[in-house]
Amino acid sequence: MSLRSMRSVAVMMAAPIAATFIAAAAREAHAEPAVTAVTPQAILPAATARVRFAGKDLGDGVRVATSPAAGPFRIESVAPEKTSVTTAVDVPADAIGPLGVWPSTAAGPSFPKTLLVDDLPSTAETAAHATLETAQPVPLPVGIDGACTAGQSDFYRFRATAGQRIAVEVVTRQIGSPMDPFVRLLDAKGRVLVAGDDGPVGSECRFSHVFATDGDHVIEVRDNAHLGGTPYRLRIGDFPIVSHAMPLAVRRGSTTRIAFGGADAADAQAVDVQIEPSDEAAARFVAAKLPGGRSSSWTTLLVHDAPQLVEPPADLPLTIPVGVSGRLSRPGERDAYRVQGRKGETLRVTTRGRSLGCGTVPRLRLVDAAGKVVAETPVTKSDEPELTITFAADGDHRLEIDDLARRGGPDFGYFMAIEPAGAAVSVKADPKGRLAFAMEPGQGCAPIDLAVKRAGYDGAITVSLAEPVPGLRILDPVIPQKAAAWRIHVAADESWSPDSLAVIRLVARAGPTKPSPVSTEALRGVLDKVVGFPSPVADGAMLVVGVAAGPKRFELAPDAAVQLARTGTSHRIVLNVRRLDPAFKGPVSIAGGLLPHGLAVTSAMEKDACVLTLTGSAATGSEPASLRLLAVSD
Repeated sequence: MSLRSMRSVAVMMAAPIAATFIAAAAREAHAEPAVTAVTPQAILPAATARVRFAGKDLGDGVRVATSPAAGPFRIESVAPEKTSVTTAVDVPADAIGPLGVWPSTAAGPSFPKTLLVDDLPSTAETAAHATLETAQPVPLPVGIDGACTAGQSDFYRFRATAGQRIAVEVVTRQIGSPMDPFVRLLDAKGRVLVAGDDGPVGSECRFSHVFATDGDHVIEVRDNAHLGGTPYRLRIGDFPIVSHAMPLAVRRGSTTRIAFGGADAADAQAVDVQIEPSDEAAARFVAAKLPGGRSSSWTTLLVHDAPQLVEPPADLPLTIPVGVSGRLSRPGERDAYRVQGRKGETLRVTTRGRSLGCGTVPRLRLVDAAGKVVAETPVTKSDEPELTITFAADGDHRLEIDDLARRGGPDFGYFMAIEPAGAAVSVKADPKGRLAFAMEPGQGCAPIDLAVKRAGYDGAITVSLAEPVPGLRILDPVIPQKAAAWRIHVAADESWSPDSLAVIRLVARAGPTKPSPVSTEALRGVLDKVVGFPSPVADGAMLVVGVAAGPKRFELAPDAAVQLARTGTSHRIVLNVRRLDPAFKGPVSIAGGLLPHGLAVTSAMEKDACVLTLTGSAATGSEPASLRLLAVSD
């Protein structure tokens, strides 16, 4: 993952009708620390946890950011050879589920890792427990951090009493592991009591069992993919087997009673969830327990600005915008909702299923009053399709939703968001894209490529930071009319320092509407193919890390002085790229975020030259004496 930097480029107005070009150079990309392991794999809520990061070059200026936010990580010790760092963190009492951690050093950010916040006490696997006879003894309840050996099983022995219920879960996908677990519950003689494989969404499996007799029992864990070295977290406790929350989304600024879906939904305790109006998170994890239970499951809950309904009556007209949660309780079930359309009106319907723990692959169709299907979602690679509807006439319509394969059951929840026409902005799903950037004080820059999906809105869109961050600003923040792609630059000023660290989120405003979050889910899905369905809880989060300035990588210079006529509306400038670092082969681009209003710049590489096109004109009476641009390198 390369890092990006920038330098200023000045176009100086030397005479009333001329200009002279002066350029400065960009800096060398910083070597990145490599964190190869984080131990333990899980930490307890409401406690001070000690977390060890192992890898290389971890000694200088170690900092750790988290998403969702947790307490600061304090450095306790650094190994002499800088191969590990031990930290301490105070975990919030209400934390539960996966916690993304971004370790960084003075050299820049490393690849993100995942910790689980789990209320089960932890233990590590020991050596030589690959047979029934050598099964590792463990107490109950417990969470076991293990890793499978290719072609072998891991065995764990525990004592159970008649009538005792246990729940078993193997967590892999949520911690970024490619393991495909298969689990068996055995009696002391090796007879199979329960076998568990894939869950509602993917490879992670869970089940519960009530014992008929006292005695020793064994859990066997193995990797169906036979990869070897793949980590897992085996959870054994009294938690409920649930897959999703109900409703699946809550309104910002409200308190909502949350129930659950799944095998133990009827017994799981409902909880009240309060979302403050100022809470900008896209989602959160919610803990589920049985009455009197000591351990928790967790599910994902979306947070929306619109009112939220749970399976409203089919004859009740929906007031747009609205979110609808529901469940397909039996195979073949299809739910329908009344939508009153107005001729020429455009609505956008987005769906959620598997990213929220449900087995549903939603299918939508819109039916008019005559029973004619006027719009439906096509079959694509997406498991969470969306539908854009433009009404041809006034009148009642029926919006129907079912599962693509006509499945149903306690795990088949769904969510729909029905909103007026607008635009959805996301970070481009590019395999070369990134979610973490090193930033030099005064000259650091993070180019971020955006994708724009428009539904009935072709106007300009303004991108900004969801919350102000001292030392950071956005250049080129306005996405032009009708544009489907755009590049912004998050840049640092002099108040940013090599010790700075920030998790940022972007929002986009289309017209007079409230700003909407800029999603990073598509990019995260491309970068981390193991996860499959990135958690909405971390959606939008990007890391910016302060680093010290490094040596120059290139310079820009024209063949001759550049002459710009003040009366012209388009100027072409050719700048030769002088590569000071032989290892630097990347392109150079120009950002126009510092230009006066009315001027714009585009750039393209032609062989080893950066060609600028400057268009527009400054407001009358405000012609600048110089123009300041930004040169950005990969």
